[in-house]
Amino acid sequence: MHSVGMKIVHRAQPSWGIGEILQVLEDGRFLAVRFSGRQGPPCHVSAKDPSVVRFRYGPGEEVVLPDGQPAFVIELQESSISPLYRYAIERADGRREVVSEVELVPRPPRPARWRSSPAAAVARPPASPSAIARCASTSSDAPMRLAPSSEAA
Repeated sequence: MHSVGMKIVHRAQPSWGIGEILQVLEDGRFLAVRFSGRQGPPCHVSAKDPSVVRFRYGPGEEVVLPDGQPAFVIELQESSISPLYRYAIERADGRREVVSEVELVPRPPRPARWRSSPAAAVARPPASPSAIARCASTSSDAPMRLAPSSEAA
């Protein structure tokens, strides 16, 4: 089940970066998503597309808060009552707090030359015709962390 504010990635379009669900449409069949690496209006993707999967930030990963301030993820905290992830974070000034994934702003993907992980350069599957028809791709590539496939439904 998808919810507004969830972070996702489109595995067939890694250059789009991390997306944030803005709206769940047509009884959950489609999602209006703003992808950090894609210019223009929000994109509509099929919620049933196996290339559309949850994204989770990992420990030590830098994130951006709504006020533009950076922070680092300490740990993921899954909830039994909410479909949204919660993260324990540490701000630059050392303060620690727990925030919902809704409160994290997806950063644009980094160009390939800035990647530090060889795993980020894995071959990607071809774009699905529905994704190509709905959205125009950009030229940058983004490393991604995917949630386990059991959470993609």
